[in-house]
Amino acid sequence: MKVLFTAPVGERAYDEISKSILALGYEIDRIDELKEIEEMEYTDCDILICYDPFKKISFRKAKNLKAIITVSAGVDQIPQYLLDNEEIQIINNNGAYSIPIAEWIVMTILMGLKNYPAIVEKQREKKWVVERNTLECYEKKVLFLGAGKIATEAAKRLKPFNMETIAYRRSRKEHPDFNKTVYDEELNEELKLADVVVVCLPDTTATKKFVNADRIGMMRDDAIFINISRGIIVDEEALLNALDGGKFRFVALDVVEKEPLSSDSKLWDVDRLFLSTHTSWISQMRPYRMKKNVIASLKALKETGRLPKEINRRSKY
Repeated sequence: MKVLFTAPVGERAYDEISKSILALGYEIDRIDELKEIEEMEYTDCDILICYDPFKKISFRKAKNLKAIITVSAGVDQIPQYLLDNEEIQIINNNGAYSIPIAEWIVMTILMGLKNYPAIVEKQREKKWVVERNTLECYEKKVLFLGAGKIATEAAKRLKPFNMETIAYRRSRKEHPDFNKTVYDEELNEELKLADVVVVCLPDTTATKKFVNADRIGMMRDDAIFINISRGIIVDEEALLNALDGGKFRFVALDVVEKEPLSSDSKLWDVDRLFLSTHTSWISQMRPYRMKKNVIASLKALKETGRLPKEINRRSKY
């Protein structure tokens, strides 16, 4: 079987993973999707390993395409014509980024509690002033909107701080890694009580603007708000209005509705907002975890004809 590898990785990482792919008996072709390429129709592959080559490469005529292995956790970049083709198996890079993103969540919670923006401002002004508006983690309530691997890894890391972790999920099943699991009918009350709200929801039809003006209004004025999922899940205008009105102790965003963020966006200028450029997932372990997941998927295909765990095509995770 022939593999087309378009995933954006460095030469060293590609050399290592390509050797492992060849050792399994696959053929391999490479097109680097980050490089300038002309629009094309690709027809000759059985398996696609990629992030997002779909803006330039069409696979409508790839009649032998059996499987897509993405190196991303999200799969919203995959065109609908491929999602609709149930003969094509699809798997994401599930769990590969959960640890670095979980660490980013812990970092930003600490930044908010310890009033990092005020401390940095005093350093810039060269003022030796004691910052007294700092809080402990002890017994703070952290509400995770979404209870996937990222939220789970973050909750594990918050427990040694004696923080109470609460998972909101739609499937009615208790999650053992959180102190409490809540569902739709309990969400509004938990939003009113949480010291920290962390958005970890996948990008689906049901989650677009899930964090809307009403839900933002329910949150405590002194809450910490964090989004590591997708910008479209939060009503950005409602968030800005709330910040303008003095709401939130601290906000941390690794994602925004439209990326890259325009230079004239008001988000750049909010003094108690920490903004990173969708980089919470980056880690020196990324190539290793990607290789591990890709090779496990290819081995399963070779041995059983099936990927180990396919995505839900409706929910896209």
